[in-house]
Amino acid sequence: MANSYFAHLLVLADIQIYNPDTRHCVASFKACKSQTYSLAWTPDGTRLISGEIGSDSALREWNTSNWWQVGDPWKGHTTDIYAIAINPAGTLVASTSSNNHVRLWRLSDQRTIAIFQHSKYVMSATFSIDGTHILSGGFDKNISEWAVPEDALEEASKALVQKHVSILDYDNVIRAFFMQILAINTAARDAYITGDLTTAEKASARVWVTRMGHGYGSGSRSELIIPAKMGMGFCQGLLPV
Repeated sequence: MANSYFAHLLVLADIQIYNPDTRHCVASFKACKSQTYSLAWTPDGTRLISGEIGSDSALREWNTSNWWQVGDPWKGHTTDIYAIAINPAGTLVASTSSNNHVRLWRLSDQRTIAIFQHSKYVMSATFSIDGTHILSGGFDKNISEWAVPEDALEEASKALVQKHVSILDYDNVIRAFFMQILAINTAARDAYITGDLTTAEKASARVWVTRMGHGYGSGSRSELIIPAKMGMGFCQGLLPV
């Protein structure tokens, strides 16, 4: 689960969000008028999708930064919604219901893009690891495999590529930053050795970086010399100082 919280369903319409480390409830809200039966987090943890049973039979999208509902309920199912799955790219949502359907939604606009038919109630669904297929099972005692439409796969592929590019961009910034640190460290060290303190101080600035130990409440402290022209703000934007 990408999100650091656990979601818990109450008997009726409420959803409670728990911090798994402290086991404290950090949010509680009424999700619908009937009963909420299923939940799923998006991979990046920014959205929670809930599904209902009863007269409403809708999906709802929740912003996990404030637990407000995003847009209107997703209408399409006419009977109870039993399960929700989200693809690895976080662009598609699959939901199952007692009207024997697996319904595929596009998360960006909350629209249905495909419907797959079982012969009986559908109780579970999941995406394949590569996100190209949906597997579902229910009262017909079969596991059915459904191909995700090509246009939806293209959108999901673009989302994954963009995510990887963002990670690579960040890695490149960090790499360039530390290459500059390495170069200035050498120059500053030589200046300190030769006693040219004025040059050393002008060329560098000291930053104390604290690395906290996991679970021990203590940490080690090391001195980091950075180029003065980069500015303390730039360093603080990248390092946990």
